[in-house]
Amino acid sequence: SAFEPMAEEKPAQPRAIVAPAALTSAFKKLQPHLQTLLALMDKASPYAAQATVLARRLYAEVQARREYLPLVFGFIMVFFGGNFLCLIAAVEAFRLTAYERTRKAVTDLHTNYVRAREAYKKDDQVDANGDGVVDVKQVGQQELLTRKALVVLRSVDPTQVQDALAAVYIGLMAVIAALRIQFAQTVTLGASLGEILCKAASRYVEPSALQVVPAEYHKWVAPGMRYICICFAVSVAWFLQRIVSSFHCAVRGAEILTAAGLALAVRQGLVTGDIQEGSPLFSTVAAGVAGLGVAFQVWMGFSLPFPFSIAFLPVRFAEWFLSQVVGTMAGQAAVV
Repeated sequence: SAFEPMAEEKPAQPRAIVAPAALTSAFKKLQPHLQTLLALMDKASPYAAQATVLARRLYAEVQARREYLPLVFGFIMVFFGGNFLCLIAAVEAFRLTAYERTRKAVTDLHTNYVRAREAYKKDDQVDANGDGVVDVKQVGQQELLTRKALVVLRSVDPTQVQDALAAVYIGLMAVIAALRIQFAQTVTLGASLGEILCKAASRYVEPSALQVVPAEYHKWVAPGMRYICICFAVSVAWFLQRIVSSFHCAVRGAEILTAAGLALAVRQGLVTGDIQEGSPLFSTVAAGVAGLGVAFQVWMGFSLPFPFSIAFLPVRFAEWFLSQVVGTMAGQAAVV
């Protein structure tokens, strides 16, 4: 009847995690590689933790002295900007095109990483059957990899991660595109100058060269002279580009250095009054600093003096690597 006691319901048993067949097959194929990757991550985790602690300390020190950062960056741009053309151009292009979007993307990626790490650690403590032994120690390696992958997939926001990765990629491509266009113009200018030199060399130099070179090597005279002329013209174009970029870096750095220096002088009581950017005094000081920086770089032959050549060694390596990448892409663009 309606008044009969209801049957006692049994407590629901925890559902086992069952992965789709396709996903299980994929993880089975990737199992050896994933095991190697996990082993490497386990070995590298202590060093990564130490690096993270060191980076946080360094960031804290930088934040404590952040008022001096514009002075340092402005000084480097004014007096050594010609040595870091690609890096400074990349920073400027990134700041203008992709900084805000990429900053938000990195924040979103870090948020999802922290969320996945917390879920990963929490899963290590799960004991669904209540036997006193955590579940991760009662499964095989393949099932453990599948379980952890599903934990990570459940904890992160795929749309947010996809948008963040796309934003980072677009930011990098924007920087590469800006550098490629800028330096492809330099290579194209060098090639055009080389063609002009080749015409003059074929008219005035080639006849004399043919009289000196043995007859069996005459066929190499014209291609060799063309190669020499183009290489010389491209070198001249790069030198002119270095001068132009050094002037730009000196002007931009002089504005940063002057603004930071005058602000620091006002805080220290060395200068009275608030000197605004664009005022006659500010413009005069910035122009003098920029001119001094350009003159110093030209006098040094666009090279780093000791001990700055040692102190900036990592930055020089980054500049060399970026210049090789961009130079290759620009050369391909110029050829096409």
